[in-house]
Amino acid sequence: LFRFHAETRNQRGLRAGHLRRTGLAEHHMAFGGTVVMLPRFEAGKALEMIERDAVNVFEGVPTMYGRLVEESRRTGTRVRPLRLLVSGSAPLSPQLFAEVAETFGQRILERYGMTETIMNTTNPYEGERRPGTVGQPYPGQEARVVDVRTREPLPDGETGEIEVRGPHVFAGYWRRPDATAEAFDAEGWFRTGDLGQRDADGYFHITGRARELIISGLRTIAASEGRPLMLRVSVEGGGCSGFQYGFTFDEITNDDDTTMTKNGVSLLIDAMSYQYLIG
Repeated sequence: LFRFHAETRNQRGLRAGHLRRTGLAEHHMAFGGTVVMLPRFEAGKALEMIERDAVNVFEGVPTMYGRLVEESRRTGTRVRPLRLLVSGSAPLSPQLFAEVAETFGQRILERYGMTETIMNTTNPYEGERRPGTVGQPYPGQEARVVDVRTREPLPDGETGEIEVRGPHVFAGYWRRPDATAEAFDAEGWFRTGDLGQRDADGYFHITGRARELIISGLRTIAASEGRPLMLRVSVEGGGCSGFQYGFTFDEITNDDDTTMTKNGVSLLIDAMSYQYLIG
């Protein structure tokens, strides 16, 4: 799928902390390729090693790509276009996708996987690498989005929990039959715990974690959806939560657009916050 071969020289700044990462490194070497490991990710060192070691594939997480862009802009360092840039482990914003393409002359290939399943979905090597998505299921694998309460499949465009099924999914948790039973349904669908939605043409989006849902009345709200509406702290505040700066629940859930200042921090509240909190 990704054209790995003996001439592949893959720089990895990711820690080998779970099976997906160690397995993919072994996958490169099985084709006779070279894996260039970074003991600790440092943007300047990574850019230096890309040139020094003739790296043509880079795998990282969005934070790393952001630091590479910042370092390139700060120092004026430009590396030759690599054959492949891969991102995973966290959603990549369309803005960062565009910045990387502008800075390094290559569009990131974003994909989605986990220890229990190795890889679930991917944007294509050849074809549209759509910003803000993790692509489509691999050949021979299935993915769907279900309602977090009813577990019924949802139509395209609606947010729910992503489930996957196929030969890539593990058999179960070691000596944890209770956890295994909770993770699978009767038809073999594995509950990933990730929230997302699917486009009409099959591209998946990751929007958050099911365990971070807020159940409010008849509404189900993802934390990532509620936070920017509910708590917008000024830059000088240096944080994203108004509660840690001494704002009370009653102050935050007022029903008028207003800006309050407390302990030197300005907090902007909008009227929608109140509706999100009361359901």
